[in-house]
Amino acid sequence: SGSGTGLYATQTATGCYGTSTNGIGLSAANAINCGGSSGSGQGLYAVTANNCQGQSGSGTGLYATQTATGCYGYSANDNGLVVIVANNCIGQCNGSSYGLFVYQIATGCYGSSVSGVGLSANIANSCFSSSGDLSIAHPYNMP
Repeated sequence: SGSGTGLYATQTATGCYGTSTNGIGLSAANAINCGGSSGSGQGLYAVTANNCQGQSGSGTGLYATQTATGCYGYSANDNGLVVIVANNCIGQCNGSSYGLFVYQIATGCYGSSVSGVGLSANIANSCFSSSGDLSIAHPYNMP
């Protein structure tokens, strides 16, 4: 798609891939084994995402409004992965934004950013952040 959503599912998308130049690559309530990419919008947008990948040039790579499990999000200039609860996820930013931004709890996650914050979370357990633990309110079992 040019400026619209590449693939839109009102409920569940399984094994799907969507791409958009300026809009959302893939949007679904529940995304399972899916991928999405966008030039300037969100790569993949979902309420819950499982084993998904999202990437974007100047937007958020993967954005989940509730939980993300086993997901990967990448952005060249914006947040790699944004979610409320993350389990075994990886978020990367090639610029100065967040690699992985978790509003509540991150478990077994990895976040990296070239010149920004690798991982930001309220609670992080057994995670790694390229910028250290300063943006984690309550770090546990961190290296």
